[in-house]
Amino acid sequence: MAKKVDPKTKKKLDAKKVDPKTKKKLDAKKKNDSKKRRFSLVRYFKETGNELKKVNWPTRKSLISYSLAVLAFIAITAVIIGGADFALGLGLKAITTK
Repeated sequence: MAKKVDPKTKKKLDAKKVDPKTKKKLDAKKKNDSKKRRFSLVRYFKETGNELKKVNWPTRKSLISYSLAVLAFIAITAVIIGGADFALGLGLKAITTK
């Protein structure tokens, strides 16, 4: 026979020594746990909406400055990679034509 655990004290309880109130709480907790494990699309969207309400969204000004910083970084990276590609292409062409 498996021993039950009191959720508050985390102690194992004998089935014979468990008082009825504790047994009801343990059984109710087991039922609630099984309900929590099921996937519900409606609950998912509700919880997602609640989390999105907690987000600290950037102001328009900061969003524009961050976007411009990202675009500048992309442009600089593209120039570096393009230059490296061009230089390596010229080097390879010089090696293969000799």
